[in-house]
Amino acid sequence: MPIHLSPGQEHRIAEALRTGACHSAADVIDRALEVLHERDEWLAANRQAITRRFTRASKNWNVAKAFPKTRLKLIWNG
Repeated sequence: MPIHLSPGQEHRIAEALRTGACHSAADVIDRALEVLHERDEWLAANRQAITRRFTRASKNWNVAKAFPKTRLKLIWNG
């Protein structure tokens, strides 16, 4: 599968290889996908608690001014 990377992505991969954090470009991609998967699992497991706490906090704070709905949707849905 061909993958086209931006110059910024290529730079981040090169940096991970230079520092020794990863041993190959495939290793960088594997680690990135693992982190995304772990984040998604954590969000799924904690979504109700996050929503409950956010709702409780928003009653005492004007969330709409700090976080327009479109920004919240981007944060929540990734």
